[in-house]
Amino acid sequence: MKLSVAMATFNEERNIEACLNSIRGWADEIILVDGGSKDETTKIAQRCGAKVTITDNPLIFHINKQKAVDFQQTIGFSSWMPMKASRSNSKKK
Repeated sequence: MKLSVAMATFNEERNIEACLNSIRGWADEIILVDGGSKDETTKIAQRCGAKVTITDNPLIFHINKQKAVDFQQTIGFSSWMPMKASRSNSKKK
């Protein structure tokens, strides 16, 4: 059996590398849905081997957590189609 880790992020550049390194040894796949971070979160995550997609940052953060789970269930291990950034709906922080 293979294990996927699905996570949602927003401006986590200080934490994301340590987080991903802590699961890299046992996760077969890491899927990250980013809510339009303004820092280096997505670049760091990609460098660490995560499959990254960028979306808007809804007020209810659990929406992006669910998107991450949905992407994992949809793409499985054989394919990956990242979404383009949808910054027009992003909230400015």
